[in-house]
Amino acid sequence: LLRARGLPAGVVLQTLLDHRIPPHYVAFIGSQRLEMHGLTCAFVDDRWVRLDATLPQSFVERKRYRLVEFDGKGDAVLAETDLDGEPHFEVLEELGVWPDLPDEIVELVLGLAWLHSDEYRRVARRQGPGM
Repeated sequence: LLRARGLPAGVVLQTLLDHRIPPHYVAFIGSQRLEMHGLTCAFVDDRWVRLDATLPQSFVERKRYRLVEFDGKGDAVLAETDLDGEPHFEVLEELGVWPDLPDEIVELVLGLAWLHSDEYRRVARRQGPGM
């Protein structure tokens, strides 16, 4: 959509540590590490900014997370702490920036065995967006 409006944009991949990921998801993934977290980068006012989609506001408020907000100037990324000051997201590594998501990354993610398990599908369907 950014490109359709004439703004250069791309894809950023990071490895995150999610200190608040629920145990039933840790059971599938094997840790609190999110190996292929994707977000958008866009060229706004002569500089690149990172834009990370946020979770629904009602969910964020219920869980006491911080809502991702974009002020039009700086990055809009997942917060390091929740509203109680407890650790939430930590960027462990930035894996790269691409104009489009590389095919090998798509294949890697689609090849994750836990993503295709029946139990994961049941839990994901029951828990809904945002875990």
